[in-house]
Amino acid sequence: MWAVLGCPHCKAPLQAQEAQSRVTCAPCRLSWPVEEGVPRLAPEHAVAEPPVAGT
Repeated sequence: MWAVLGCPHCKAPLQAQEAQSRVTCAPCRLSWPVEEGVPRLAPEHAVAEPPVAGT
């Protein structure tokens, strides 16, 4: 469902995380909260994801 939404920065598809409480952009390593089923894609809601070990 979230794949129809694009990252506000790079336009890559977003992926649901943590029981759909967040959406994440893998290329940008940013995530946004989902509140009441609505992703909050405003820049002030973006959170940088930590690097993945082994990459």
